[in-house]
Amino acid sequence: VFQLPGHCQRSVLTKDLAEALLEYLPVGLRLPGLVQWVLRYTPKAHGVSLATMFRNLAERTKTVVIIQDTEDYLFGGFATSAWEPCSRFYGSGEAFVFSFGKVKDDASPQVQFFPWSSVNECCMYADQQMFGMGGGEGRHAF
Repeated sequence: VFQLPGHCQRSVLTKDLAEALLEYLPVGLRLPGLVQWVLRYTPKAHGVSLATMFRNLAERTKTVVIIQDTEDYLFGGFATSAWEPCSRFYGSGEAFVFSFGKVKDDASPQVQFFPWSSVNECCMYADQQMFGMGGGEGRHAF
């Protein structure tokens, strides 16, 4: 079930894209009717403040981050802990990143799934200037 704020007319996460992600989410989140997808932060409605993003996502331990870049590529991650600016990596091995590539309106979404590699503990990262997921060796998947 999707729920958008009244002042937000559309979201980059469509029903088709959400359904394409479902099979990668933990089993407990895939049960029909158990999870309601709610838009908690978007720069278009809430501004471009990380403090606002952290406040809007406070205590939300399971979130899906969707990013659309300036070339219309769509990618993101499934975060397993609440987002907080703590200047260290956190989260669990259930976290993952994904890409839909350049999404076209008439095409079925294709997900590229990148699970935790267990090589390091680099699942989620946030500080006062940035947030990211995945990576290691000074880089992030996003």
